[in-house]
Amino acid sequence: MILEERNTSLFANKTNSYMEICRDSIWQSIRSSNGSIICSASGFIGNPKTNILQIIAYPDIESWQTSQGAWSSVENSLIKKETVRILRPIDSDSKSSISPEERKNIYEYQKFIIDPVYLNEFTTCFKESIYKNFESLGISFLGIWTLASSSNPLEIIQMTGYDNINHWEECRLQIFDTNNESDELWDREKALRDRLEEITIESSLTLVKSIVI
Repeated sequence: MILEERNTSLFANKTNSYMEICRDSIWQSIRSSNGSIICSASGFIGNPKTNILQIIAYPDIESWQTSQGAWSSVENSLIKKETVRILRPIDSDSKSSISPEERKNIYEYQKFIIDPVYLNEFTTCFKESIYKNFESLGISFLGIWTLASSSNPLEIIQMTGYDNINHWEECRLQIFDTNNESDELWDREKALRDRLEEITIESSLTLVKSIVI
């Protein structure tokens, strides 16, 4: 599986026109190429509303290449700037498709920069300290990915879904609760989160608002 990350910055008042083209033709073409739309969202906190983020999963590079012609139907007058990157999952729980029940109103897009030598350790620390809380808190895990091409330092992207902004805030408080009574399990999770911070060179977080697919 590979994923396309498409970041599109639109000119003012062009969002509706752009999304109409996506719904009427592009997304149909993507699906006919065996692609699956994991997320389509607009800027909410950290980016303007005219920024559109789309994460699309494909079974292989050939399917992705077949789908690319569909984007030529978008008029240049709509787009100010666009970047397209190919990602690969670094964990088997990353989604290749999303059910209606798993789609949420708000998504967290988190980026980490690390040294490539720490990739396996980063994934383990994340899975055993943060990810393990997602299901009990009602968080929808979309995936954790890195660039398909090798790079140093390495960029890791993680996306999760929430019912609303209050749900997101409550979940962060629960996961990172420093007032939690100390016990062996919590102490281990905290140690793993601390290690995540140690091996992370830089991180950033934005929130995006789901677009109905």
